[in-house]
Amino acid sequence: MDTGIVLFFLFGIAMAKPEIESSAASSEMKCEFYNLTCVNEAEKLGISDSNCQKDQVMCSLPTDICYVVWQTATTEISKHRSGHLVKMMGCLSTEGHDCYDQKECKGQPRGSHFMCCCKESLCNAHFVFAPTPNVTDVNLTEAPPEQDKAVHVFVKILYGLPVLAVVVIIVAVSLPRLKSFN
Repeated sequence: MDTGIVLFFLFGIAMAKPEIESSAASSEMKCEFYNLTCVNEAEKLGISDSNCQKDQVMCSLPTDICYVVWQTATTEISKHRSGHLVKMMGCLSTEGHDCYDQKECKGQPRGSHFMCCCKESLCNAHFVFAPTPNVTDVNLTEAPPEQDKAVHVFVKILYGLPVLAVVVIIVAVSLPRLKSFN
């Protein structure tokens, strides 16, 4: 999925003013809220950015998850207290997402950004980058012993077939000559 589409989708969700509800809400899920675009606009206008960042907001649906979208390699100066260039964070309404079993917010690369999501109250307040194992880290030079035997047998057959073909051709060509020689 294109990073621009992800950011556009999340921007639309995050621009909605977070509702701070009482504990009698339908969900007890809370997430940290932050919107860099809102913070930058408030700074330009010389107004308070208090609606752009909250230590905690109450999520409105039981299926909500917490999320964070951030960048690491950039020339922009971070305005978020984590020190990372956080673009957006907050509640995200989604169903059937793989974040439901995540208790920690561990980021994965999504183009030039990182994104993580989780399903515990305030789990997005302490997000980390969790790199996926690189294929080059795995030792590809050694095959397991049972595969090693099969590979050797296959290689022997593969190299033996041309030799056998040459022998059959020589015999087939020589046999009529031997009959005519007698």
